Amino acid sequence: MDNTLPLPDIFHKRVFRVPDYQRGYAWEKEQVGEFLDDLYFLGPRHHYTGTVVLCQAPDALPRRGADGTNYVETHIVDGQQRLTTIVLLLNELSRALDAYQGCADLAQGIRNNYIETKGKDGGTVYKLSLNEDIDKFFKASILPKTAGIEPPPVRSAERLREAKAQIAKFLERMEGKSDLDHQAYLTDMYDKVAERLHFNLYEVHEEAEVGIIFEVMNDRGKRLTNLEKVKNYLLYVASSLKVDKATRDELAKAVNKAWAEILRNLMAADLSEPADENRLLRMHWIAYYDPQSRNWDGSKSIKHKFSLREYDGRHDDLLKDLHQYVDGLCASSVAFCDAQKPLWPGAFASFLEGIRDDLRCWSEKLMGIGVIVAFLPLLMATRQRWPSEPQKYVELVKLCETFAFRAYSAWGARSHYRESAMFHLAHDVAVRGLDFEETVREMKRAYGSQGCEARL
Repeated sequence: MDNTLPLPDIFHKRVFRVPDYQRGYAWEKEQVGEFLDDLYFLGPRHHYTGTVVLCQAPDALPRRGADGTNYVETHIVDGQQRLTTIVLLLNELSRALDAYQGCADLAQGIRNNYIETKGKDGGTVYKLSLNEDIDKFFKASILPKTAGIEPPPVRSAERLREAKAQIAKFLERMEGKSDLDHQAYLTDMYDKVAERLHFNLYEVHEEAEVGIIFEVMNDRGKRLTNLEKVKNYLLYVASSLKVDKATRDELAKAVNKAWAEILRNLMAADLSEPADENRLLRMHWIAYYDPQSRNWDGSKSIKHKFSLREYDGRHDDLLKDLHQYVDGLCASSVAFCDAQKPLWPGAFASFLEGIRDDLRCWSEKLMGIGVIVAFLPLLMATRQRWPSEPQKYVELVKLCETFAFRAYSAWGARSHYRESAMFHLAHDVAVRGLDFEETVREMKRAYGSQGCEARL
């Protein structure tokens, strides 16, 4: 364990921020329970708890505590789920210990070292800040001794609240016995967290280096989603391009900015599960790169397409193609969310209210039929091909709803019926520049055998 660090060393003179390009808090009851059980049965030896990868925030602001301590603001690149859960646990430990007069100093010390401390300017220096979507909720409803009452805005915030309640219940195990027994239990839990949990710490100095960590360490057994794997691979390629450093950094920043926007869109539309992320990647790939669904192999497809070997000697071309992919995926995430969640408040926000009503109405009817995958790439391509002509989108959604009703509801066709034809049509719109009238004709031709023209 000589190369590992205990928690106090990880937190020493640092304040942490989870960057917006990272997924929100994702641990469910099972993961939190496993962590707490491991802690409960932890023996006297040091326990390897995992890896923490940090990168100094490029926009970091100087932080100074009221006691004169200077803090370095650091992005948590990897390890945020574990560190966030530990902060939740320490927060509840502090709260529980504070109920005992003899433990008040320890309770306050935990808050000062791991939760929050007073800043030089009289404000609060938080030791951990989360993604923009949930940070306000985290600091107003999770950390305070008297929590706020506002509802969680997104699913990751709800997970925070569930974890907080689960941890509080875990710390009540010894209640009902003597106060001394309960105090001993709480202080033992703190000793385990502060002294026996040990971590591998990696610090990278540039955002472009982040992908190298993941490629070299081969995910370390962690279950990354395809979206996370793609982001890490793109950062790896950005660090490896034979171009000047400023150009590499620009690509890395573009990747992180796009992923922050993609995750924000998915979270706002309540489409932030790994299956939703994987579907976004696949639908975008089918529309813009390969309409043959059987060729899709998750993040491996992106790695092969943008491999350094394939672009050997053409790194300027690779740079251009990567920017195009990143920008396209980010733009597609908006259409992806609107098509599947047409009633969420931000759906079709770029259009005027009148046409938005039609868009929502027909999109909701299509979703109600229960078959959407066949049409998703086409709807995504249509939004990007004619971004300022929403009436075209409305017409195509109506056609999709008609075909879906006839083929899948009335005729009982399987969900993949005509899927290949729709995927190729989406690719033709996105890449070949098929005009709108021909697009409509091709749609009618694809579903004409089911008599759909009768409703048209």
